Amino acid sequence: EYSDENDVEALGRNIVDYISKKSEDYSPVVVGAACSTAQGYMDNFIISAANAFKSYSEGKEKVALEIAGKKTENRPKTLEFHILLPTADACKNIPEILSNIKIASEYIYNCRKCKISKGVIKPSEGRSVSFACKQKGSTLQIIDIPTTFQASYKTAEAILGIKDDAMSDAERFRYITKEISMFAATLTKLIQQSNKKMEGIKIVIDYVSFDCDIDRKNLPWLYE
Repeated sequence: EYSDENDVEALGRNIVDYISKKSEDYSPVVVGAACSTAQGYMDNFIISAANAFKSYSEGKEKVALEIAGKKTENRPKTLEFHILLPTADACKNIPEILSNIKIASEYIYNCRKCKISKGVIKPSEGRSVSFACKQKGSTLQIIDIPTTFQASYKTAEAILGIKDDAMSDAERFRYITKEISMFAATLTKLIQQSNKKMEGIKIVIDYVSFDCDIDRKNLPWLYE
């Protein structure tokens, strides 16, 4: 119990000092729904797929890689992740990508003239990892639109009542884009931290508009 305002103020300073000193002991990006879902995405998808691919490429375990419509004689040796996040315009023009978990995943397969296949890595033990992919020579490019940022939007939707008629479309749009920005910032930090652990694996965050002409210019590798 604190008897006066001076005690409370001192406690506040102590807490701030403690957090500052201990900040390096904890993930610096674990606050908020978007941040926590980015952490889960990194652990459960990127690291999981990277570990499974490493086992596959090194032949250390019985791990199968299946790519729809592709022969497996040309065994991929290196791995790239391309994480696609919707641009602000995409969120405004196609709002359903934030509420329907299937819509965002299906958009990537519907990009015109993108030679994208469905792939899956099946470890001998544990859960299989499914993804969209392109194979370029001996490199496997995993292409994913993280639907986990939808979970952060739904969490805030429940807590803040952002479906309330009192919230304008402009306010809702600002919130949506903020969540994606927070997700991207958190994921970028986590990728930087994981570089040493996943040496040789390229991870890139790109933004997709779902406008073929714009994306062809900004994401040329997607149309190669």
